[in-house]
Amino acid sequence: MVAPPRRLLVTAGLAIGLAVTAARDARAHHTEEQRLTDDTAYTLQKSTVRLGLFKQQWGPWDRITFGTYAVPWVVGFANAHVKWRYFGGDPLSLSASLGLSRFAPKAVKESVGSAELGIVPLELGASYRFDERLTLSGACCIRSSRSRGATTRRRSMASPR
Repeated sequence: MVAPPRRLLVTAGLAIGLAVTAARDARAHHTEEQRLTDDTAYTLQKSTVRLGLFKQQWGPWDRITFGTYAVPWVVGFANAHVKWRYFGGDPLSLSASLGLSRFAPKAVKESVGSAELGIVPLELGASYRFDERLTLSGACCIRSSRSRGATTRRRSMASPR
């Protein structure tokens, strides 16, 4: 296994330190103004930023949210997504989300080879809010994936040449 580069560890440490010192109260209860965005059709409000251990999101406008997942970046899996809430009435909201993920590990190229993987998910979502305590959400997701390159196959010591 290849050790992660020192720069990556320093950057991750600084990011975690900044997130911890700049964090506000965390609340699990979501209101009509601050709705849950994971697996729903809802987006962040204008000029809102959410920084979590696993997911970071930014809402530059009321109906658009940009985001990324942090953990895949650690292993070289670059990713980003955008969600557009094209109908935001109450009680029904509809959204479309597009993501992009790419795995091309330069740090571990010797052990896995020149393989690259790309994934593009497109998701259409709907959320229906029955009342302040109950929301039903569903989505249809289409994923396109592409791989290229070759993996390195290591021979064991016992195999003949």
